[in-house]
Amino acid sequence: MPKILDKKPAICAAISGSTIDEFIDALKEAKGANIIEIRADGLEEPSTKKVRKLLETIRSETKLPLILTNRVIDEGGAFSGTEEERIKILEENMELADAVDIELS
Repeated sequence: MPKILDKKPAICAAISGSTIDEFIDALKEAKGANIIEIRADGLEEPSTKKVRKLLETIRSETKLPLILTNRVIDEGGAFSGTEEERIKILEENMELADAVDIELS
């Protein structure tokens, strides 16, 4: 089997919460993770401004790479706004993340 990565596989911890404080609590539980996935769709009434504050707060708490995710209900997430709102949240905050997780559908 060909080796794709030079290192052992990275561990990605997906964290979520309805408030920023809940995200920070979840981050503290993500011991041993190499990457943190921020499930922005978990926020109560997620908006561009709230997600920005969330990412800035998490950046101040960890040096680990961050993946920003904003998944709709049909894809296993909790975001119930319009597709335009979902994409706007990702586009306007992607510079605060190291990667963005999107669905190909």
